[in-house]
Amino acid sequence: MNQEMPHLDRALGEQPDRQELFEEFLTNHHITEGGKEIVGEIEKSSRDQKIIDLADQVIDQYLQEFGRKKQITLSGDHIHIFPEGGVSHLTEGNTEEGAHSTTLGSIMVDRKKSDLDFALRVFHELTHAKVYNAVQYIEGDETNIQDYRSGWKIVSRDGKEEYFKDLEEALISYNTERFYREVLIHDKSFEEEINRLHNSGQEVDFGRLKERAEWEKVLDALWAVNAENFTSKEAIRKLFLQAQATGNIFPMARLVEKSFGKGSFRFLGENFGKN
Repeated sequence: MNQEMPHLDRALGEQPDRQELFEEFLTNHHITEGGKEIVGEIEKSSRDQKIIDLADQVIDQYLQEFGRKKQITLSGDHIHIFPEGGVSHLTEGNTEEGAHSTTLGSIMVDRKKSDLDFALRVFHELTHAKVYNAVQYIEGDETNIQDYRSGWKIVSRDGKEEYFKDLEEALISYNTERFYREVLIHDKSFEEEINRLHNSGQEVDFGRLKERAEWEKVLDALWAVNAENFTSKEAIRKLFLQAQATGNIFPMARLVEKSFGKGSFRFLGENFGKN
């Protein structure tokens, strides 16, 4: 285990209030690039736009619930839709069906025939774009601007290492399922497709099952040690979600270190999703 992890130390010591500076950068400096039409993207239908607006509204509601004070708004030209397989083709197979860019303030999503699939993927990628985000100049190259923070994900100064990336995906998968159970399943416009899916015995795919299972193990372990200090395991889950929304991961770092000893938070950052 690398005891020297300055990227994580920097994330713990940063001030989330600096978020406004990063948001101004994303909004102004890259607004033209992120909004440029991409070869192969398709025009949004009125139905597409309604689904996007619904996802956007619910994400803002969830983030506000977890302490987010400022909303990130992606303009329509920063939400790029492609025919099935388009995102994979564009990213040369590095990403399947959906992607987001913090530095461009944009997302890309495949548009399959399924409205339900589209809604879930839009929700997932929009959440990436709307949680706490920050960018950085890569060390030694001030012309190279990349991610530094995206919710829980932390990127090293040289851009070569990522920490908590899989934890971030687990949290987004959790909220995507919540979106389905609290919103989509009660929306008449999705009723026919959802009933057809259930009647066929198929399950809705929220993705990242392995990462979700690992997060549950972490939550169980924290709850086992801290049952006297929290009303339920869900109260600990809320701390994770608050950190994702606000960028302040210090309360979670302190809880992990208190529960499992010095260096345990670094160990979690280095090893989550590696098993």
